[in-house]
Amino acid sequence: MRALLLIACFAASLRAEKIDLPAVLRLAGADSIEVRIAQERLTEARAREDGTLWQMFPVIAPGITYRNHSGQLQDIVGDVTDITKNSFGAGATLQLSLEIGESTYRRLAAKQVTLAAEHRLESERRRILLAASEAYFELSAAQAEADLLNTAVSLAGDLHHQVKAAVAAGLASKGDEHRAFAQVTRAEVRRQKAYEARRAAAARLAEVLRLPLQEDLIPADRRPVAINVPGTGLAVKLDALVQTALAKRPEIAEAERLDNAAQENLAGAKYAPLWPTLGAQVFGGGLGGSPSSARQDWGRSTDTQVTLFWRIGAGGLLDSSRVRAAEAAAAQGKLGIERVRDAVTREVVEAHASVHATSAAVRAAEVGLKSAEEGLKLATQRRDFAVGAVLETLQSQQDAVQARQEAARTVADLNKARHRLKAAVGE
Repeated sequence: MRALLLIACFAASLRAEKIDLPAVLRLAGADSIEVRIAQERLTEARAREDGTLWQMFPVIAPGITYRNHSGQLQDIVGDVTDITKNSFGAGATLQLSLEIGESTYRRLAAKQVTLAAEHRLESERRRILLAASEAYFELSAAQAEADLLNTAVSLAGDLHHQVKAAVAAGLASKGDEHRAFAQVTRAEVRRQKAYEARRAAAARLAEVLRLPLQEDLIPADRRPVAINVPGTGLAVKLDALVQTALAKRPEIAEAERLDNAAQENLAGAKYAPLWPTLGAQVFGGGLGGSPSSARQDWGRSTDTQVTLFWRIGAGGLLDSSRVRAAEAAAAQGKLGIERVRDAVTREVVEAHASVHATSAAVRAAEVGLKSAEEGLKLATQRRDFAVGAVLETLQSQQDAVQARQEAARTVADLNKARHRLKAAVGE
């Protein structure tokens, strides 16, 4: 009793919050760490894409320069003399070093990486939605099991009191009383385990939704109710679902964009070195100086330099290793698409099979539940008229509770299977 009292006090200390499936779907992804990471990756990809554009513009570098020389210096004809001089300059340099081919293909590849990051963000959002809905269905099933076992403890306790009274009246044996009491203890152990499982399911749902873990979430559906998800009926053909998934899943679009980026990098490795590098530098400002520190002359000074050159060697023409590496990366991109397509197809097939299997399980569980409840009803009636045995009533109670648990569990599994199929199709 002391242990039960401590458990009850602990349960009372938790803040209970009621939640339903629409609220779960609204909260899912609102503050998810995975979604936020994907969002930051998208921001990074966009910044890198913008960076490739800025690389095409010249750089302006304002500054000042002071130079001083003392001692021997050789003039233009070769004579060496002892000279002291200084100069001072101030202005701005406009400098451009544009690798025309490299910059073009680098920007095209960065654009594809950004699009891939957008699809990754959408994929994470969908994954969190599915994880949140499955966590809610699991909590609903755990809540139903806890409620059923709570009822089972109550029924077992009532039966024990009745048998105990019957033993005192000489209408039942002491062994029947012990059997009834053993059923009470077993039901109590199972109830406590069910409470633990329900609390763990609530914590997992709170974790997915980024809610305070100390809040004890209570599902609005205390017993799972089958949810009709459009497009997941048994009449929908598997081939049609697979084709829809291959056209809609963001994971495939992400893999295709990454493959496009690899193709752009390959084109850059092959053709970018054919384009020259344009270099330009313009300085505008003033310059002053003298052969000593006594006098300073100041005037306008401008220098302009333009270059156009090709690179031969590493990173340029005749660099076959760079082309081979880019070809290998492009081949990996093609294989990556095939791998993702195979994974998507497998997910659809598994989810489709799960919907069919759990639908049949739900029908079987409903039939078994009706049979178990009818058996419990007949056993109770026979016990009331002193026709049946206590052991038979105990077994009937166990069968009824187990049938109700299986019915609730299969309905929750069906809901999860339908949502997995919907997510696998890309809806």
